[in-house]
Amino acid sequence: MKTFGTLFLTVLSRPVLSCSNYTNKHALDIFLSLLIPAVILVHLIVAPYTKVEESFNIQAAHDFITYSSRSGGLSGNLKFFDHVDYPGAVPRTFVGAFSLALISNPIIACTGPEYAQFVVRLVLATFNAYALFRFKDALAKAYGNDVGRWYTLFQVSQFHVMFYASRTLPNMFAFGLCQCSKSICVLLC
Repeated sequence: MKTFGTLFLTVLSRPVLSCSNYTNKHALDIFLSLLIPAVILVHLIVAPYTKVEESFNIQAAHDFITYSSRSGGLSGNLKFFDHVDYPGAVPRTFVGAFSLALISNPIIACTGPEYAQFVVRLVLATFNAYALFRFKDALAKAYGNDVGRWYTLFQVSQFHVMFYASRTLPNMFAFGLCQCSKSICVLLC
């Protein structure tokens, strides 16, 4: 006859849901995949303001959003861009800021200009979260689901990538592209 202690341990060792082990691991994979954008979003909400290093790209995105919608279009309003008058010591590209502004502009039209900085950073955060997810998925396909799960846990437990994923730094524009490239390389090798 079983004692109360062994019955209690038997009940505790069973899955909470009467699902198969596959379903529990699938739920874990979904949870871990949602954890990446959730942690990035927490960092964005907790630290909504920009650092000085981000000023070039956030200002360029602002200029694209603000001045491209005026009459005269983008080419007629380039004279209003801050970085035409103050280009800085290092030549820089506007490709990242232009891409963010292009995607963010319809959202900002719905939310209002007071949320423009948050929306621009949210768009970049979404792209970088997607890139991290693609790399996790590639690792899982190439080396097994456990590797993808551990990669996710490693990433979300580290401060640096999660915090900077929404920052408009040139490195973070390149980060998402590099993660997508690495995911293709992992699958091909």
